[in-house]
This record gives sequence, structure tokens and C-alpha cells, in this order.
Amino acid sequence: MKKRLLYRLIAVSLAFVIGLGLTSIWKASRPMSLCELDANPAPYAGKTIRFRAVVTKTQNFILACSACGDTAAGASIDLDPSEVAKFPLPESFMSRDEANVRIYAMDAVIVGTLDSDFGPGCFGPKFHISNARVERVLSFSPQLDLQTNLQWTKSNSY
Repeated sequence: MKKRLLYRLIAVSLAFVIGLGLTSIWKASRPMSLCELDANPAPYAGKTIRFRAVVTKTQNFILACSACGDTAAGASIDLDPSEVAKFPLPESFMSRDEANVRIYAMDAVIVGTLDSDFGPGCFGPKFHISNARVERVLSFSPQLDLQTNLQWTKSNSY
């Protein structure tokens, strides 16, 4: 009887330790969101970060954004020179004429260095990521109109 109780106690303890270990491994490998970064950027300043966001490319910029409830968090991205040729996203085109709007977006995991100077984020991205590379593309959405792009961004933000 005592042996059986001891074995059960050892099994429960072992299951608890394994579960705790797997949870910590999952949290360590999970990319952060721009919303998490926006809530507390100071600890990550000047460090290499791994985050998930919706990315678009315009003529001059590569932008990442995440919908954070009623607000949004954004970052401008400078790719590592060796990554520029491999960047898999066509250039988006926005004009005042809605017939000429083409927005290409991808949900991706990006790795890069968070610059320590944060912008105000009023009319542009608050963060700047340098020496970035695309680690993984989770999904791609070609030729969206502006309204569909906003919905797609909200559905791919976490």
C-alpha cells in the first residue's frame, strides 16, 4: 500500500516537472508580438528580438504592424543586406484612386535588433528594427484592398 502511494507520488511529481519544463521551452521559443513590445519596450532596447507581425513593403519602407485591441503597434524594418534579395514580398502600391491600390501583406516571424531610440508613434512606426531577417512566413495575402487588408491584419495579430 505504501509502495503504491509512493509510486503515484513520484509519477505525479515527474509529470508536473515535465509539464513545467515543456511550458518554459514553449514560452522561450514563442515569438513576441509588437503589442507585447509596445507595452514594455525598455528591456529589449539594443537587443536582438524575435517577433511576429503583419509586414508590408512600400517603395521606401518595410513596415511591421499588429492590431492591439483598439490601437496598433508598428515598426520600420531595415533588412540585413544579405536578406534584401531574398525578401519574399512584392512592393505594395497605394494611391488616392482606390482602383489602383494593391497591398501585399504577409504574416511573418522577424528577427532583428531593436534600436534603443523609440519614436513617438503618432503618424509613423514607434519602433525601428535593424539587421533584420525573415525567419518564417506564416501566411501571405496578395492584392488586398485597404478594408480587406485591415481585417486581415486584425485576424493575423495576436
